[in-house]
Amino acid sequence: MRGGIVALILALALTAVALPVMGAPGERTGPTIYIVQWGDTLFSIATRFGTTVEALMAANGLANPLIYVGQRLTIPSSTSIVTQERSSGYLVRYGDTLYSVARGFGVPVEALMRANGLYNPHFIYVGQRLTIPDSTTISEGYARSSPPSVAPEAPTLEYGVGLSAWGEKSYAQARLAGEAGFSWVRQGFPWREMEVGKGIFDWGVADRVVEALEGFSIIAVVDSPPPWAQTEGPANSPPDNYRDLGDFLYALASRYRGRIKAYQIWREPNLASQWGCPNAAEYVALLRVAYLNIKAADPEALVISAGLAPTESGLPVAIPDDLFLRQIYHLGGRRYFDLLGVNAPGFKAPPEVSPEQVATSPLWGEQRAFCFRRVEDLRRIMVENGDEAKKVAITEFGWSTDKHRWHAVTEEEQTDYLVRAYAWARENWSPWARVMVASPLADPAWTESDEGYFLTYPDGSLHPPARP
Repeated sequence: MRGGIVALILALALTAVALPVMGAPGERTGPTIYIVQWGDTLFSIATRFGTTVEALMAANGLANPLIYVGQRLTIPSSTSIVTQERSSGYLVRYGDTLYSVARGFGVPVEALMRANGLYNPHFIYVGQRLTIPDSTTISEGYARSSPPSVAPEAPTLEYGVGLSAWGEKSYAQARLAGEAGFSWVRQGFPWREMEVGKGIFDWGVADRVVEALEGFSIIAVVDSPPPWAQTEGPANSPPDNYRDLGDFLYALASRYRGRIKAYQIWREPNLASQWGCPNAAEYVALLRVAYLNIKAADPEALVISAGLAPTESGLPVAIPDDLFLRQIYHLGGRRYFDLLGVNAPGFKAPPEVSPEQVATSPLWGEQRAFCFRRVEDLRRIMVENGDEAKKVAITEFGWSTDKHRWHAVTEEEQTDYLVRAYAWARENWSPWARVMVASPLADPAWTESDEGYFLTYPDGSLHPPARP
């Protein structure tokens, strides 16, 4: 997927989300010419030279952040931004955080929050104008105890990426996710790799993964029972005794209390390949055990239900995702998850296409499930069951360029659809969607049929930037 990372960075910029800064401003006094190298993005270049994507685009007359190898870029000089913007207010740029802005102006984060009526330092957005307090305001602010007069801003949709960082790839993938600007990461924590026998734990790899991902909001996907806990069925079918899973999750959540943000319980249990014969009652029973044990160990951790495979196929192969979700609600499963996990592969259709349109189009598969906006069908089921206050976690989405799949798209379409998917979700789903997780960075263990969704090459290197 050429340009995948660039497209995602562009998408995040378009969605007005606060992203972590990667470096401090430099002290150059004149312009520098830089030749774009393989693997560069406009964001990484801006980070390297202590400037912003916005400033680079303006200095080079770029209409969008897409660049190409060999392109000559003028790096603008770093002048007295602090002096120029303290009086008029600072306009938040792509890559800023409240901490980096405070550091740049030499003011405490708390003073910035008070001056702008912010209740959470992690929620600022591109284009937001921040009032920069002077020393007098700061002194007065610390003397006052009254609450800010400006209403706090509501949290916005957040963004993440899937990782395959188990083992030696942990730090490399964490670096790539950080460079791309993601604040959430979704990583598998296979049970069989951590509990080799009942009550016998090996936390070595898990410790390294959690350490490498420090600073991200981690979604730990838990599945893959160890052989001792499972006597039959597919490798990922549930354990014979759900209490064994509960005991493991209690140990896991206790060890990483406050460090793992959320736990997602299983993958696509509506498929026979992931569960054996799909059974919503069995999944709700497993989810209940998981939820109670995680909350007992770490009450602040979030529990996310498994993302269901979008399908209209029936038994013995699968249960349609919408039917399976209705069964979960009918069985009282809503009590055992904090966020509804949803998978949203786009298949062949552009992200704006509705399920109704897809259902009548031979080109797009003639099934409501075969589109990015299938998410809206599942959200409707939540509302119908009185669960509208709960939010959705889109834990996988993307488009495949694998030419052997009927729903393959071109590399150009894939890049374009990713950008448009972020825009659609921001504009239409923000009130009820908590986080969007893009398809994963490459796992060398995956087969060629999986590579169409990759955001990097299997060796971990970035795809080259897209040409304009």
